[in-house]
Amino acid sequence: MVGYLLLPAFFIYTGLNTKLGVIVEPAVLVMTAVVLVVSFASKFGAVGLVARTQDMGWREAGAMGALANARGLIELVLLNIGLTVGLITLELYTILVVMTTVTTFIATPVQRMFERSARKNGQVFGPTGEEPKPLAEPTPAGESKHTVPVATYPERTRQGTRSSNSGRHLRTHRRPR
Repeated sequence: MVGYLLLPAFFIYTGLNTKLGVIVEPAVLVMTAVVLVVSFASKFGAVGLVARTQDMGWREAGAMGALANARGLIELVLLNIGLTVGLITLELYTILVVMTTVTTFIATPVQRMFERSARKNGQVFGPTGEEPKPLAEPTPAGESKHTVPVATYPERTRQGTRSSNSGRHLRTHRRPR
């Protein structure tokens, strides 16, 4: 019930309180840009440096810093309380909602950028940190190295369920290039 009824209502309430018209004023626009840069850089830098002190590699530390920027729901709750109680102005509320939304949306693409960089250098993020990428197993003759096993499921018919793959539970599909 919470995820289907109350959470969407909360986001609607937050959206109705946000007045994006105040952003077009030059002073507010500059302040929004400053808040975005400072908020992302400070959290990214702090978490990234702490991760480095814990013997993580630079790419893994960068990925941790990027993921820490996903502020999301908690910050919106606090902003709504601050606006309701009168602790922050409507302009500051709007600036912080924009900052929360933007930093949350860019967290995953930045983290994936670090992950791609690790893969290009033959590393993957594993449970013990950056690890060498596992070597691919040799493929049987006639099969491409770009095939992956995919589970197949029995077909459903009006008479019931029947297996269309003659007892074979895995088949391979080519990955799109």
